Amino acid sequence: MLMNIINNNKMTEQKEKYRSRKKNNTFRKFSASLMMIFFLASFFALVNGASADESTFEIPACVFEEQEGRTIVNFSDKKIVSHWSQEDAESEPVSVDMQAGSYKASLFSYDGYEGREGAFPQPRESWLAVLKNGDSVIAESSPIDDLEDWVQSATLEQIVNDDLEIDEDIDSIRALHAAYPDESSPNSVFPVCMAFDLLKLKEDPNHAPVIMLIGSTIINLIVGDIFTDPGATASDTEDGDITGDVVIGGDAIDTSIAGTYIITYNVVDSEGLAADEAIRTVIIAETSGDGEGGGSSSSASSEDSSSSEGGGTGGVGGDTENIVGASGGSSGRISFGGSRIMLPQVSLAGVSTSTSAESSSSSSIGQCSYLNDYLKLGEDNNPTEVLKLQGFLRVFENSDIPLTGVFDQATFDAVFGFQEKYREDILEPWGYDVPTGYVYITTKNKINEIFCGGEIPLSDEQKIEIEKVRTFIEEFGGANGDGSSGSKGIGGDIGSAQGEDGEGADISSSEDGRTLNLAAGVAFLKSPMAFIIDNKLAVALIGISITLLIYLF
Repeated sequence: MLMNIINNNKMTEQKEKYRSRKKNNTFRKFSASLMMIFFLASFFALVNGASADESTFEIPACVFEEQEGRTIVNFSDKKIVSHWSQEDAESEPVSVDMQAGSYKASLFSYDGYEGREGAFPQPRESWLAVLKNGDSVIAESSPIDDLEDWVQSATLEQIVNDDLEIDEDIDSIRALHAAYPDESSPNSVFPVCMAFDLLKLKEDPNHAPVIMLIGSTIINLIVGDIFTDPGATASDTEDGDITGDVVIGGDAIDTSIAGTYIITYNVVDSEGLAADEAIRTVIIAETSGDGEGGGSSSSASSEDSSSSEGGGTGGVGGDTENIVGASGGSSGRISFGGSRIMLPQVSLAGVSTSTSAESSSSSSIGQCSYLNDYLKLGEDNNPTEVLKLQGFLRVFENSDIPLTGVFDQATFDAVFGFQEKYREDILEPWGYDVPTGYVYITTKNKINEIFCGGEIPLSDEQKIEIEKVRTFIEEFGGANGDGSSGSKGIGGDIGSAQGEDGEGADISSSEDGRTLNLAAGVAFLKSPMAFIIDNKLAVALIGISITLLIYLF
């Protein structure tokens, strides 16, 4: 009897467990079905909201009408979105022919599809216009406002710019989603069309006048000769011939005193725009100089006078008042802007009095201290040394930099060009490829060689320093691994142990290596992400399946 009671109780418990398990399974299946319905509904709502091809509504016609001075741009029926690729976020380009000027810009946008009134809100259904000339972006319009949500279809016409300045002519326009890249929502929108109403065409810029010297830029005379300025002409695109407005300045020429004189020519047009200053150099020597004895620089042509091979035995190129003879010993005076600067003594000891300019250029000059200091932009430079540098660049390199005694940007640019011109002697010894604009060992040495007309050997200490820099660059390179870039790379005549900035290797190549490895890792991680973004349906189905498996089991 007792056993029957126990067995009946066990059977009752098993039936209760079965009923409970069956009830739980039924509830789970019902919940899973609801979750499936929810996920599918959300997924298809997302697809319908983002797809440009599944709209069941007709895209409205452009609301802008043709009128004088108006350019209308009709885009294709492509819907753009913010959460996918850039290709999905922009329209196809539309060819236009718009002149530079100021315009009023108006945009018209639309979005509509079945179920839009119940779809998730898209808070940034907005776009803007990108105006291009060739591959260059010239201007962008302001974006249009967001479209209304919770309705089946919505349109918006809006003036986005009252005065859009376009500096160059435009040949193509495309629409770009204003929210791209925003992955939080598709923000789907049709950029239907836009209109540009011309307010004012851009006026042609005023052109600067141009001065042309009559005759040579360098004139060689002998003390006692008569000098007559050949003058200059000036023309302007808008004003025509304005030669009568040319203002002549600079040094007063005194042919009784040997020296180098600078004449300047300036002019402005009717709107006050100035021409580039023209310069003529007049060199007055004590004697004609035939290459023998202690003569002055020869009456060379303007081309020869500005080169390192011009002049007679002294080879100073004619920009000292007293040219040094073969035996040396004289001090020169250089004349710039009405002021005279005393030059240190130039010794040509060891050069034969019968040596020609060509042969002396390959001989050792001995000492030549025309330029004594290292000079650099931004440093506390000796104004006299800077003035000598500027005078050299004007006379020998035909530079138009002003004589200020300040190592400014114009002087930096002129030195930069000088280094590029003589890169074999200035840059290549360091193993450097980029000019620096600083006057250091090889730049100063080259200036003195040209001024003195012969080779000036570097000291052993200078050679050692240059070799150290070259070796370092060859071993470690610069930011690109070859020493060819970097704002603080070594070499290139930019200074070193003597306190000049630029010493110290740019060893950022190791940093670049770490950056490169990091970039590669990021690119690797982006690959599966790209698959996920481009295969949204597969991802949604996988997510639904995983959710059901977790819930049921």
